[in-house]
Amino acid sequence: MANILIIDDDAHVREALQAVLIDEGHEVRLAAGANEATTYLAHSAAKTDLILLDIWLGEDNGLNLLGEIRSGGFTQPVIVMSGGGPGRTLEQATAIADVQGANQVLIKPFTNEEISNAIRDVLAAK
Repeated sequence: MANILIIDDDAHVREALQAVLIDEGHEVRLAAGANEATTYLAHSAAKTDLILLDIWLGEDNGLNLLGEIRSGGFTQPVIVMSGGGPGRTLEQATAIADVQGANQVLIKPFTNEEISNAIRDVLAAK
């Protein structure tokens, strides 16, 4: 199975995703924001197969982080997750995520099956 980094400022979302993914046999690492995620990737990118990234990270901006991930040379697939947020419409955020190099966008709330299918599809295309 895959090693997955979950980046989301909502502890409940991180923990729920972690539980689902561990049940499916994945190894999971958690990051609450951009600083924690970039520190982890700087040291453990080779161990990371996939990144789940929330667009709205409280004080941080997931779209900016996605740009940093791509410009930093990280090639891991990224699934962007969003339920909407401040400053942009969901459609604008999705379009920016596509331009920044997201492999897939999931709209919250999503089901366990939807996240599992998205992970499987993205990893299969890798």
